[in-house]
Amino acid sequence: MRTALVLLVLLAVALSPAPLFAKGGGKKDDGGKKEAPEKDPEKDKDKDKDKDEEKKDEKKEFLVSIGKSLKGEDADAIAKHFRSKGKVELKLSGVKDGKYRPKQALNVLKEYFKSIEPTECELKDHKGTYGKYKLKYKKLGKTIEATVKVHLEKEGTTWRITGIEES
Repeated sequence: MRTALVLLVLLAVALSPAPLFAKGGGKKDDGGKKEAPEKDPEKDKDKDKDKDEEKKDEKKEFLVSIGKSLKGEDADAIAKHFRSKGKVELKLSGVKDGKYRPKQALNVLKEYFKSIEPTECELKDHKGTYGKYKLKYKKLGKTIEATVKVHLEKEGTTWRITGIEES
C-alpha cells in the first residue's frame, strides 16, 4: 500500500505543469510583484489609432457646431469658444481687421452678422489646427460665396478659437 502511494505521488509530480522540487521550493519570489502581461504591439497601435480618431471626431464635432453657428448668425455661441487668454484675430469682410480681446471680438462678429445673411455653411476641411468652411451669404442683394477659416488651439481638453478669416 505504501509503495502504491509513493508511486501515485511520483506520477502526480511527473504530470504536474510546474516542478515542485525546483530551486526555491517551487515558488518564484518576485517580491510581491505581478508580472506584466506581454503587450501586443498591434493592439497598442490599434488603441493609438482609435484615440487619434476620437480626437479628430471631437474636433470635427466642434467645428460642425461652429459652422451651424456661422449659418445661424449666432455670434454669442461662437464667442463662448474664443481663447480665454490673448487676443482673437478677425479678418472679415465689412468689418475692421484686427486682433481683439474676446469681448471686443464678439461685438465685431455681431457687426459682421448684421451686414450679411448666411444661406449655407459647409465644413470643407478640418486638418491641423483649423476648420475651413464654404460660406454662402447674401449681402446687398448679391449672393457671395466665401471661404471662412477658423483657427484653433487646444486649451487643456477644450478647443478654442484664435482667429476667423474670410477670403
